[in-house]
Amino acid sequence: QTGLKVLVAEDNKVNQKLISRILSKFSVHSEIVEDGLKVIEAYKEGNFDMIFMDIHMPHLDGLSAARIILDSDPHAVIWGLSADVIKETQDELVKIGMLGMIHKPFKPIDIKRVLSQL
Repeated sequence: QTGLKVLVAEDNKVNQKLISRILSKFSVHSEIVEDGLKVIEAYKEGNFDMIFMDIHMPHLDGLSAARIILDSDPHAVIWGLSADVIKETQDELVKIGMLGMIHKPFKPIDIKRVLSQL
């Protein structure tokens, strides 16, 4: 999926490097922000094809940030990133309009599967 522009909201530096490397391997341009407030700001300013949203971040968690973005842009494509496998979390993210969740630690095939749906 070359030419895609993806916004990544992830507070963990190791995961930032990993997902950035994976996306560049698929010729996807990415911008990385480290908290929920910054992802809202960046989404408003940029023209992104999708968002990978960490669920647990400082200042504003990923579910709240996704809710705000989806309220202003119901067509936003947002996938959660989380080590959290609690069913309630997954139910909540689908309920607010996120498309699904990729479980950490994520692998290139997980990212590619999501990108191929765009």
